[in-house]
Amino acid sequence: MKRLLAAAILTLAAACCTPAGAPETLRAERGPLDSLTWLVGSWSGQYDDTLIEEHWSPPRAGMMLGTNRTIAFGRVVHYEFLQIEATDDGIFYRAWPKTQKPASFRLIDASKSRAVFANPEHDFPTRITYWREGDILNAQVEGESPGKTRSETWRWKRAVVETE
Repeated sequence: MKRLLAAAILTLAAACCTPAGAPETLRAERGPLDSLTWLVGSWSGQYDDTLIEEHWSPPRAGMMLGTNRTIAFGRVVHYEFLQIEATDDGIFYRAWPKTQKPASFRLIDASKSRAVFANPEHDFPTRITYWREGDILNAQVEGESPGKTRSETWRWKRAVVETE
């Protein structure tokens, strides 16, 4: 009986521990953000001397967290913290850009590889669209900026993040 108990404890311990250096698999939770799991991962785009990165965590407890960082000539020139959250009032994309107040945008349209968020009361942008084409993630912001229509688009490739 003692051998059986010892074997069970060792089996449980082995199942609970991840060997040092072995990657851990993070799985998205089933829930209200299922339609947005295609955003999950690390994305990177190079534009001349500018590198733009965006990272999205898997949904857990009705929330996804993201970051965006722009590096030009070896210096961080822009960053923002991002959140997508399911609430009783809907699904919201929230952005906290460097030196600006946070802004919220409601999810108004979603498909298996596209999401549109809008806030007509916000100065710029009033609309944020993400869509995925294979291993390419695209984002576009649109709205009015000093009296004229303005739009900006980014394309990122899936990135492999190495920490060693």
